[in-house]
Amino acid sequence: MMDALAEAGRGWVNFEPAVDPDDLSGSGDGFFGLFSGRGPEVALATWTPPTAGRRGRVEPAMLGLQHGAGRRIKTKLADAGHPVPEGWVVVQDYVKKGLVITLPPEVDHAAVVAWLLAAARATSPVPIGPGWRAAVYDG
Repeated sequence: MMDALAEAGRGWVNFEPAVDPDDLSGSGDGFFGLFSGRGPEVALATWTPPTAGRRGRVEPAMLGLQHGAGRRIKTKLADAGHPVPEGWVVVQDYVKKGLVITLPPEVDHAAVVAWLLAAARATSPVPIGPGWRAAVYDG
C-alpha cells in the first residue's frame, strides 16, 4: 500500500493503536484542552509519501506522531533507547502538534512503520495493545 502511494506521489496512512477503553482517562479536557501542555491521550502516527512540490522540486516522505508524552519527545525517545535514526530530520517537535520527521529517499517502508509504531508505544501515556489499524487515504 505504501509503495503504491509513493509511486503515485499522493495520499497518506494513519496508524491508530488498539487501546483498552478502561485505560483512558475519559476527561476529554473539553474547552480547557486548548490550554493544556500535552497532546492526545492516544497516539496517532502518520506517514506521507514523497510529493511533487513547487517548481518541480520533490518534497520528501514524512512521518508524524501526535502523542501525549509532553515536551522534547526526540530527547525522550533517545533516552528510552529509541532514537530518531541517522539521516532522518526532525522538522517539528512540539507538544500539541507532535513530532514531524522528513525521511531520506532510500528509506525502507517496513523500517519506517516499525520505528513509528515503536515510537508511538514509547510515548503513549496509556498502554497500547498489540493491534493497529491503518487508514489509507489516496487523495
